[in-house]
Amino acid sequence: MSVKILIEDALTLYGEQRFFSAFCLSLIAVEATAYKRYGHLHLPSYIQSSPTRFKTFLKDETQTHIMGRIRFAVDSPPQPDVGQPPAFTPPSNNDENLDEFPKAFEEYKQDLDRWYAKSKEASEAYERKFKDAGDDFRAHLGQPRLVSTTGILYQARCEIVHEGRLAAIRIAPAADDSSLSVSGIDPIEFSSSWIKFILGIVAAATENRGLFNK
Repeated sequence: MSVKILIEDALTLYGEQRFFSAFCLSLIAVEATAYKRYGHLHLPSYIQSSPTRFKTFLKDETQTHIMGRIRFAVDSPPQPDVGQPPAFTPPSNNDENLDEFPKAFEEYKQDLDRWYAKSKEASEAYERKFKDAGDDFRAHLGQPRLVSTTGILYQARCEIVHEGRLAAIRIAPAADDSSLSVSGIDPIEFSSSWIKFILGIVAAATENRGLFNK
């Protein structure tokens, strides 16, 4: 068994919409890659604890230059509805109304300023609802919170691998692979798009580069 086979099998299961099994294989692929990096006694980076290896690997691999560690919203409330931005409505199409264009465009800019101000205020109020939970998925339980990738996936690992609580995790089909969502605690519901996200982390790891070269 290799990480390459784990990834290939996970993608096959994903394509067959067997999302739970694909999710489990993706977590095992993380564990296996973390072992590659930290699990060998002769390495200066050796880490004895499997949970620590798992978390350290994810912390290493989910950093960006600007954002720092990638975090996701958990138990998000509904997004504020501020409506669509105003559209420019020009005067009717005849030469007599050409002198109305400056007035119409000025009114459009004023409407746009008001909409942006309203949108910014609503966005800031929405963001204030979230607590920063760091790596602790259970911190601020039941409240909107920001949790690191490490904290989210470690919680899933604990529930499935360590505790064997298969019913504690639910995978919901996602409309597209670009949107990641997670909510709840018993069960924790992941969008199926997390599977490809996790596999992306694994495939991008230094230890696995070249695995898929023909």
